Amino acid sequence: MQAGSYGRWLGRLSLDLAADGRVLAHGGAVRPVTAALAEDAAVAALLAGFAAPLAALRASPAGPGAPGLTPEGCRGGECALGNLVADAMLAAEPEAEIALTNGGGLRAGLPEGMISRGAVLEALPFGNTLAFLVLRGADLRAALEIGLSRAGSGGAFPQVAGMALRIRPQAPVGERVAAVTIGGRPLEPERAYRLVTNDFLRRGGDGYLPFRDRALMARDNGLPMDEAVARHLAAGGAARAARAATEGASARSDRAGFHGPPGMVLAPWFSRMILAAPDITGAAPRPPAL
Repeated sequence: MQAGSYGRWLGRLSLDLAADGRVLAHGGAVRPVTAALAEDAAVAALLAGFAAPLAALRASPAGPGAPGLTPEGCRGGECALGNLVADAMLAAEPEAEIALTNGGGLRAGLPEGMISRGAVLEALPFGNTLAFLVLRGADLRAALEIGLSRAGSGGAFPQVAGMALRIRPQAPVGERVAAVTIGGRPLEPERAYRLVTNDFLRRGGDGYLPFRDRALMARDNGLPMDEAVARHLAAGGAARAARAATEGASARSDRAGFHGPPGMVLAPWFSRMILAAPDITGAAPRPPAL
């Protein structure tokens, strides 16, 4: 049982049970958790027993870090941390060909030195697991439009791996995906694509209803996301994300003179999401093939 949510309430429930398990009487009370609430010695001792092995896990090394792995900008554009996490998800699910996670789920940065498991848990604090699904291309495009429609104003912005997007952030909602390529080929509306995401998005979180309602098949409760990222870091994933940032610098010319909508933070480089800048008349041109 749980009293309220987010640890804001302390609840006590008393039950008087009959020999056959029936509840004869019940009572209880709920108190707000404030600084004035005295510590319960028995509960503190119980928590201390759990804390010791958790502290050892948090201190254990996951892998070497790299510069630039911060959550800044991840809610409004491509970011190195988002690329790292999406790459880790794709590497952890061998059946998937593409990966997508939400920028709002990235809550802390990772250091340049050795990254601890505790740092990974701080970056991904929600206990999400990997979820695998099969989705038609048209429904995948619809999901991408949903994520782009909330750029800068929520946590839905798609951080991806295995695909490249050309986007028009200033276009009307539902028209911001200019082009998508997967495996070097344009997105095919009727083709079934194998996607790995997180369990929150798979349930329709952050508005990703196509993942919930349009999946041709789905498999939930996969590897914890923090475990997938830790394995990827151990395999040198952070260094590869940093190299991608450097290699993507040439894409800066694609956004020369472009200013995104209010609240959208443009990353200093783009490698998976290229801005299709509007022409001088304000109309978005037909994007070149990726």
